[in-house]
Amino acid sequence: MNKLAKKDGILLLLSVTLMVFTLACINLGTISKKTINNLKELKDDEVIIIGKITMEPKIGFSEYHRGLSDKYRFTAYIRTYKERPPKNKVLHNMLDDNVHYFSVALEKTFFLKSDKSSFYIVGVTVPTGKDVLGLQYPARFKVQIKKSDKAVYIGRLHYQEDEFGSFVGMKLIDEFDKARKDFKKKFGRSVKIRKALVKPVL
Repeated sequence: MNKLAKKDGILLLLSVTLMVFTLACINLGTISKKTINNLKELKDDEVIIIGKITMEPKIGFSEYHRGLSDKYRFTAYIRTYKERPPKNKVLHNMLDDNVHYFSVALEKTFFLKSDKSSFYIVGVTVPTGKDVLGLQYPARFKVQIKKSDKAVYIGRLHYQEDEFGSFVGMKLIDEFDKARKDFKKKFGRSVKIRKALVKPVL
């Protein structure tokens, strides 16, 4: 084995090790909002968060997910703060002790149960086999929760990349009617949904 091949092998091993460490840190971190599948799982002091994360162009398996286990494919980790995040900071380190996470499937409406308190979205991470730290997308939004809420719709966060894979923008899209239909199909009509689209904060 020549020196160049040996060096490439060492770099590959380090990259894989760091990727595994990063994903493990997310798993060991505080995943405070978890998927709900039945209204019986919802406590009186909890609320259902409804929304969606989409990408443009859509992430394809062959390009991004080679080398990842099924657990992480087509998954996004939404990073949140309970308190107002530091001013003008729009991308937060996933190892930040103040960051909490919730895991959602890309391109699909998610239903998560959360405690009845407002929170801030401070970033989105999409694990990939292509990049050690995954794709990192900025966010700085507040999700306003009321004590009377049973379910709230926060909108669709649609992230856009250029032909080089660099982040170029994000759109907040209101798909309340479709999300409400998805909710009724899954949970029935007994719970009223309030539209509470995320609000940008400085």
